[in-house]
Amino acid sequence: MESNDTKVDEIFRLMLVHFWEKRRRDINHAFKRTLPFGDYVVDRWEKAAFLGFGEKTSVYDSAIVLGDVQVGANTWIGPFVILDGSGGLVIGSNCSISAGVQNLHS
Repeated sequence: MESNDTKVDEIFRLMLVHFWEKRRRDINHAFKRTLPFGDYVVDRWEKAAFLGFGEKTSVYDSAIVLGDVQVGANTWIGPFVILDGSGGLVIGSNCSISAGVQNLHS
């Protein structure tokens, strides 16, 4: 016999799979792209605001931000970017940081 926790876990898993499949289909239809799971569920603008970045800046969920990174307004930070602010990093406004860019300090 299944426990209630097991049933709840399975219901949650099915809801998550349904959401992800629908979101993936909608994004692919609208923009002809597929993304890592996190980029379907994380609001890029909310992530930027949480990090204290400027207004209307977006950061993909797959981007990694380390240390003291400051970013101005209206900046786009693409998927799989690594911003290493361990020695401090300032990015201005109205910038586009291409997918996969890495500014690693040695």
